[in-house]
Amino acid sequence: MKKIMLTIMAIFIISSFAGCIGDSTPVDDEFTTVKIVDTIGREVEVPKEVNSIVCVGSGSLRLLTYLDAVDMISGVEYSETKPTGRPYSLANTKIYSSLPIIGQGGSDPKPNPEAIIAVNPDVLFITYVDKQTADELQLQTGVPVVVLSYGGASRASFEINTVYESLTLAGDITGTGKRAEDVIEYMKQNFEDLNQRTKNITENEKPTVYLGGIAKSGSQGITSTQYKFLPFEALSAKNVVNELELGKSPQQTFVDKERLISWNPNYIFIDEGSFNGIKEEYEKNPELFNSFTAFNGGNTHAVLPITSYTINIGTLLADSYYIGKTIYPDQFNDINSEEKADEIYGFLVGKGVYNQMKSDYGGFGKIDSNTFEIK
Repeated sequence: MKKIMLTIMAIFIISSFAGCIGDSTPVDDEFTTVKIVDTIGREVEVPKEVNSIVCVGSGSLRLLTYLDAVDMISGVEYSETKPTGRPYSLANTKIYSSLPIIGQGGSDPKPNPEAIIAVNPDVLFITYVDKQTADELQLQTGVPVVVLSYGGASRASFEINTVYESLTLAGDITGTGKRAEDVIEYMKQNFEDLNQRTKNITENEKPTVYLGGIAKSGSQGITSTQYKFLPFEALSAKNVVNELELGKSPQQTFVDKERLISWNPNYIFIDEGSFNGIKEEYEKNPELFNSFTAFNGGNTHAVLPITSYTINIGTLLADSYYIGKTIYPDQFNDINSEEKADEIYGFLVGKGVYNQMKSDYGGFGKIDSNTFEIK
């Protein structure tokens, strides 16, 4: 009898255990969502498989374009249908201009919750918002909202390592992780190449440089410049504006004409986003420009604007190579600036768009001191 009871109990235990296995919680592979932490520390639950996305705010669509996620975009901001100055949009104008509009975009994006709901994205990527704004948009749309970053709350701030983190995060979410790794490696290689070419140039050997025409709420004159201008920083160039010691981050600032004259930089670069306005300034006040040794000596050059809906990293690199070849010709003697620009754009956005940028702005070149035309 004791043996019979033991046998029955064993069968009962085994049967019960087998029943527990059949009713167990699904394994991780069966979960449909995963939790991530975005760049401002929010924990967000996103679909494990993402097929459709929208991008809101300055630079958001750029990063996802870098990741070859163009086919996932289900709607764009109105401002993204006007691609001037944005290589990622120039390379995909037909696609982006054909998509539904999800908000106005621009400096005050105002995403449209109803329009976002209508395109039914799996995830919404956004930049330059705080936690409250991101949470409210998520509540309004029912779509997971993930905040990406270029380095800070201000559009003027830029930190390349934060960009790398944003690319990695977006790549993990969209299944483009390998592409994110490739993009980050490509950027790192170019920044390191710039560093290697210039690291042994002593401070005494470096010419002084100045950038004029940085836009602020529209085009500006020669006295609008940038402290810690990013291409100058990439080259460890001697930017005369840096002596103002305005802080750790790049920022637009105005300088007095008298100070600019006293600096008398060896090279002057003009941001082509303000080129026409500065040309008019020259025509009204040629004496100011003729007071600069750089202008009379043929050392005034035009460069592409690196900022349009925040920093265009491809143009930042392209400008850096052109400026490097201009002020350090021996160290950049193997570089063709236009070809390098197209290589950079081709890798990042899938198409060499330098000629389109040149058509819109004028392209790289020396400014003639008699006509103020780009040669």
